[in-house]
Parts: sequence; structure tokens; C-alpha cells
Amino acid sequence: MQLRPTADSPDTERKRLKAHQTQKSMYGSGKAGMIVGGVFVLIGGAIVLIGLGVIPMDPEDFNGPPELAAAFGGLFVLVGLMGIVFGARAQQRYARWKALSERYPDQPWLADYPWDNRGITDDRLREIKRTAGWVVFLAIFLAPFHWVAFTIAGGCMVAFMALFDLVLLLMIGHCVLLVLRQRKYGTSRLEFARFPFHPGETAEVGFLNENIAAYNRMLFTLRFIQECIEYRGTGKNRSQHVYCDQLYAYALETVEPGTLNWAAGPVPLTFDLPDGDVTTRLSSSRPCYWKLEVHADTPGVDLKASFLVPIY
Repeated sequence: MQLRPTADSPDTERKRLKAHQTQKSMYGSGKAGMIVGGVFVLIGGAIVLIGLGVIPMDPEDFNGPPELAAAFGGLFVLVGLMGIVFGARAQQRYARWKALSERYPDQPWLADYPWDNRGITDDRLREIKRTAGWVVFLAIFLAPFHWVAFTIAGGCMVAFMALFDLVLLLMIGHCVLLVLRQRKYGTSRLEFARFPFHPGETAEVGFLNENIAAYNRMLFTLRFIQECIEYRGTGKNRSQHVYCDQLYAYALETVEPGTLNWAAGPVPLTFDLPDGDVTTRLSSSRPCYWKLEVHADTPGVDLKASFLVPIY
């Protein structure tokens, strides 16, 4: 395989990446999530008990069947349990990060991420599970609202719920596409020539996926990404949005269509790394990280895979 740069020089202009999966801070404390989740469970549990008649309530105080109250209470409990689980996991990660940071202050990569110094696999299976989980959650969450729309409110609320149904269908379509890619390509892997890499040096890695044979074009893009938080609105309408900015990018592409001979080993890739403050900081409140994105144009469903790269 012959590779060539897609441009004469790296792209060092800050650019906003659209629809890019965020990493967020991996080791923030999860206590707040656990507390909020516990409050939701208590409130939801009380509403469920009211709907089931365990806690008496004047029927005139609720405009609707008691089963609907139990359903909405169940949603509160579900959201609360998710908050508790996610918060507990975040707390475990935070404790690990804190202990390793204190033990190895001169080797930040040991605490920053659970690296395998030999290489890394893509996280497509994790993305499939995460997407499928959100599809199930959204379907359950929308169920009582659909009941209200079609049996009580009607009209505008039915049309409004149709928008959420469209979002749900798009999520299902995305999940199906991920499953098709997984069935065709399986798991991709990126092998490290050494660990970690350092700014101002070169990063030598090897891409491996033996399910790729013939290809029309393959593109390998190394990006340095910074996640930023933007606040919008004021007062009660104030909201937080996380977005990704590309600070550096360099890409290699195949010269012509061809086939891969995996008996010769992984596809070797070499990238010159810039100097300066471009180190990975996944545990920061504003995470920065290097990611190698692979796009293989092949017959049928294309391959898309991404890998974090340990540059410290």
C-alpha cells in the first residue's frame, strides 16, 4: 500500500467538528449524579405509590387515570437509577485517577486513561451498546407521553410527539448501520511501536483489520481535539453544551485502489508530531486528546473506526 499526504502541510486552524463524539472528563466526581439520582428515585417512587393507590390521594387532584401517574413515576425512578449507576461508575474512575496521579506524578498517562501499551481497539461495540441503550430508554420515556397525546390531548401534541418519533427512528437507523459495520468488519486495532509518543517526535502505529480485502480508497486522519463547554441562555433557560474543536490535523490517503496483504502485518503509519502544548489530557475538565480516524471505502458498507493515541 502506497500512502501520500492529502495536503502539503498539517491543518493548524481551529475548526469546530460537527457531530463528533465527545470524550468528556473521564474522572470527574460522580457524587452529584448519585445525589440527584437518589432524589429522582424518591420522588418517582412516591408518585408510583400514589398511582397504585398505596398512598391515598383525592381523585380531583389528578386529571387522569392513576395508571398514568404510576407510569410517570416509573420514568422518574428509571432516570434516577441511571443517575446513580453513572455516578457510582464516575466515582470509581475518579478514585482510581486520584490514587494513580499521586503515585506516579511524573507519568500522567498511567492515571489519565487505562492504556494498553501494546495498542488499542476501536470502541464500536461500546458505541452499539450505548446507542441501543438510548433507543430503549427514549422509547420507554416517550411511551406515557404518547398515551396522553393519543387519548387525552390530541391535535398539536400528536404532531409534537411525531418529531420525537423521528429522532427515535434516526437513532434506530444509526444503530442498524453500526451493527452492519460490526458484522462486516469485526474489531479494528491500532498497534503502537512504542508507548507513549511525545510531541516533537514521530508516532509510528500499525492499523489492523483482516476483514478488509479490496478497497477503493483508505484515509487515515490524525487529529488533536479539544473539548469546550459553552453556556447558552440565562436564568432558568441557561444550558450547557459540549463541543469539539480540532486544533491540528494531518491525513494520509492511499494513492490508488488495491488489496491488503495482511500476511505482511499491519498497515504501517508514521505521523510527525508538532511541538508545544499538545499533550493528551483526558482527565481534565476540558479534555484534549489525539485521535486517529480511519475511513475505508470498500464495496458495500464502508469502514469507519477511531482510536485514541497516547501522546504525552
